[in-house]
Amino acid sequence: MSNLTATHITDLVRTNDPMATLFHWLVDLWDAAGVDDDLLNDYYEEREKTTRYLTWTMEQVYGEFLTGVLLPQVGSRQVAELLAQPRHALVLMDSLSLREASLLRQRLPEQGYEVLAFDYAFSEIPAETEAFCQRHFGTSAPSAVNDPRFVYVRADAPPLDELRRERLVVWGTYPDWFWAHAHSGKTEHIPPAEIYSKTEAMLLGILERISGHDEIVISSDHGYLALKAGMAWPTPPPYYGYLKDVMGARTAPVSDSKQARALLEQGMIVPHEGRFLVKGRYTGDFGGVYLHRGLSLMECLVPWLVVRHAKG
Repeated sequence: MSNLTATHITDLVRTNDPMATLFHWLVDLWDAAGVDDDLLNDYYEEREKTTRYLTWTMEQVYGEFLTGVLLPQVGSRQVAELLAQPRHALVLMDSLSLREASLLRQRLPEQGYEVLAFDYAFSEIPAETEAFCQRHFGTSAPSAVNDPRFVYVRADAPPLDELRRERLVVWGTYPDWFWAHAHSGKTEHIPPAEIYSKTEAMLLGILERISGHDEIVISSDHGYLALKAGMAWPTPPPYYGYLKDVMGARTAPVSDSKQARALLEQGMIVPHEGRFLVKGRYTGDFGGVYLHRGLSLMECLVPWLVVRHAKG
């Protein structure tokens, strides 16, 4: 899906399930077949550019998609439905996006796992960990969850014991741990290939300890935007500065300031349930490269991979 045409947009408008159509476009765009370790950095760079082109083109010709199609569906109901089941094994990798899931889809079979399904789910709004944890676990952070069925895995955690529970949720801190260090400038110097490899290694360490489940779901609380130079949507002055002032964390309480009104008139922010959200890939000086909490496809669409240990 590198060449978006008028026919594609027409089909998207007419289809009964535009979100599913768009998900398949993104899966095609981020297809990782043949991408080995030496090509990982190029994979991220080239596909991110194409994603930026795809989403910007959609914004120009189907500008109501994010607010009229995506926003009404956002909310992590798939996770809620799974957690209501009497048996489940759910691995949540913090900030895992469709990018990494596309790579995992190709690579997990090499590690002894069968991929049964690759679908999508939704984040909460704002697309952040706090909103997700409040909904599902009644606390603001995964590290604060106090439940024997919930396992929190940090980068410096010792090897896991066997994870054998009827109801199991495992939370891995990668790749979001790297985003949390973006404001210090450290993340920008870590190649995407290294971030992915460490994320995959953490996930494999979790999967190999899960037993007693025929199926394991791998998902996330939210995705992210990668806004290196040239990856954002055009945000000319003075709106770049307005976004910084009004939307310091990419979400903020609704206000009636002159700057906020200007951003609303330009369609750069969206009001939702008493808060403003940054729309799409518009950006201000938010600090760091990897961002979330806004309203965009790569933040609000999260992977839903269903896997099992391959029968040997």
